[in-house]
Amino acid sequence: MRKTIVLFLSAILMFFIISDTALAAVAIVSNMTQDKQAKPGELYKGSITVKNNGTEPEAIRVYQTDYMSYSNGTTNYGEPAGKMQRSNANWITFSPKTVSVGPDARVNINYEVKVPDDKTLAGSYWSVVMVEQVPKPLKDTEMKKQTVGLQLLLRYAVQIITDIDDTGLIKINFLNPRVAQKKDGKGFNFFIEIENTGERQLVPEVSTEFFDMKQGKSAGKFTTSKNRSFPTGSTKYTFDLGDIPAGKYKVQVLADCGGENLFGGEYNLDLVK
Repeated sequence: MRKTIVLFLSAILMFFIISDTALAAVAIVSNMTQDKQAKPGELYKGSITVKNNGTEPEAIRVYQTDYMSYSNGTTNYGEPAGKMQRSNANWITFSPKTVSVGPDARVNINYEVKVPDDKTLAGSYWSVVMVEQVPKPLKDTEMKKQTVGLQLLLRYAVQIITDIDDTGLIKINFLNPRVAQKKDGKGFNFFIEIENTGERQLVPEVSTEFFDMKQGKSAGKFTTSKNRSFPTGSTKYTFDLGDIPAGKYKVQVLADCGGENLFGGEYNLDLVK
């Protein structure tokens, strides 16, 4: 099982009194995924590279939060090392915390992760380093022709995930299997949620097969994109069933979590137009 540092991008849309030419120029250009396993007591290092694609200097600030996401679409960014039992925020130090990036220039945010020398550690621990563009003050000429507009600022959430070797229980639950007709009325989607009830972060490969109960044969196998989930978190998976007709089906779902960790569920569902 690998350790992964993943980059998530979220846009902050904020109302300001701005000129209508204001644009966000900051971007993250380092690898979006960095792999690492660590042992208790180990120190490892990494970096996040920020680039200014604009023609003027841009200020950024860097800070930490905890992170958790759920299948209902909720995403929580809590205080670092706050309520999350598996936060590694206290293990991480980084520099700089504020910096100005010149036009067409790059800056590295360097970080270190010092894993506690605690033999009871097992599974995955994670938190987020936020890289956020700082809004610019208005120039006098802009203030004179001020208008209420929309300024786009970018906030990049870099998830730093530490897996303690290959330790930690791998376990999931399948929740809320259901089908629904597509909004355009042409075909169906199948939905299922996977809850991570173990101790490791998971990126399972999930597939499903529909068996026509009337004809007694497979009506098709379906796959979808992979999603990451953390212990106590959950993820919703959506399958496009194509032109599968309405009817009664036995549905088999498989989640391959790597190695010998294969989980399955079986359900009876009606596809009704």
